[in-house]
Amino acid sequence: MKQVLTANDFASGAVVYWSKKGWKKNLADADVFDDQGKADDVLAFSETCPDEVIGAYLIAVEGQSGQWRPTHIREVIRAQGPSIKETYTKGGSRHVSL
Repeated sequence: MKQVLTANDFASGAVVYWSKKGWKKNLADADVFDDQGKADDVLAFSETCPDEVIGAYLIAVEGQSGQWRPTHIREVIRAQGPSIKETYTKGGSRHVSL
């Protein structure tokens, strides 16, 4: 099974994915692991970065290089961003459209 390490950016809350070049916002840029031991090592390493990310965990992906997609619907939704968009009124107050 192929896996990717995902987490939330500590400062912004954005969904991020691990690559050798650091945390990336695009799943296509993520490192994909097919070795469970290596994936577990990177997960353990992520726990040493509490000022960078929170809630790191491994997700299953399918596809091919540069075109990975999560296998679980929850992760598909996370990868696409918030499902509720905030809007702002002319007076500057925030509300969520229902």
